[in-house]
Amino acid sequence: MSLAKNHLSSMASKGRFGDTEMYKTSKTGPGKGELWHVNKQEKSLMDMYGQKGEKLVDLIGSGTINPITGKEEKFLPMLGFALSAGSFAMNLVEGSAQKQLSREQGENQANLMRQKLKTLEDSEKAIQKSADSQKKILDLESQVGFKDMTQQFSQKSIDLEESSKSAIQKSGGLVSGSATNTMNIENKKTIENLYESTTEKMTSEYGKMIGSIEGDLEVKKEQIKMEKAQTKSQMDMYDDQANQKGFFGNLGDMMIGGR
Repeated sequence: MSLAKNHLSSMASKGRFGDTEMYKTSKTGPGKGELWHVNKQEKSLMDMYGQKGEKLVDLIGSGTINPITGKEEKFLPMLGFALSAGSFAMNLVEGSAQKQLSREQGENQANLMRQKLKTLEDSEKAIQKSADSQKKILDLESQVGFKDMTQQFSQKSIDLEESSKSAIQKSGGLVSGSATNTMNIENKKTIENLYESTTEKMTSEYGKMIGSIEGDLEVKKEQIKMEKAQTKSQMDMYDDQANQKGFFGNLGDMMIGGR
């Protein structure tokens, strides 16, 4: 055994009230790099949690000076509770660490849910924009379609007039004007009826396509609405987790400066 270890072992043997160990504190912790007389549970606590453990041991330990070594003692004032108090101290630190980990996980998940909400909101705007664009294109196509149809029926009327004139000329005037006029009226009426029925059909088709676009939009918006509500609920749950409170965690936080 080295001289240093032999010295520490000799010093540790002079500990009182269950302080059977010597612990070298950190320079920036409450012990300022000095040696402490501690029990096994306290040493284990500080070995595992470093300065946080030192803060807790400093808080619950006696803080008296060993009359033989001159080093600070951290025995628990009530010897009968040494083991249970040490376990309690461990639970405090572990509870605080576990709560911190759980809160960090909750915060990360809550941020993911916020990002998902933003994505859903962007999707909602995108499908609305897409539907508006589809309706504009359909309007333009319908306008062109109605214009073409009107020109076609106008041309048919013109062709009918020309056909009537040609028929009179070819007959050498045998076809009376009244007969030609009657035939023109009937033909024009047929063309007008066809124009009206075609217009109604095109209007109906236009209405169906507009209805399909709007119906599809409403379905998608409702799906996004439900997903947003679910995501918001999850985000709130994770926010609660990120701000959770608990007996061991809170007490450990107060004692060792946790969150």
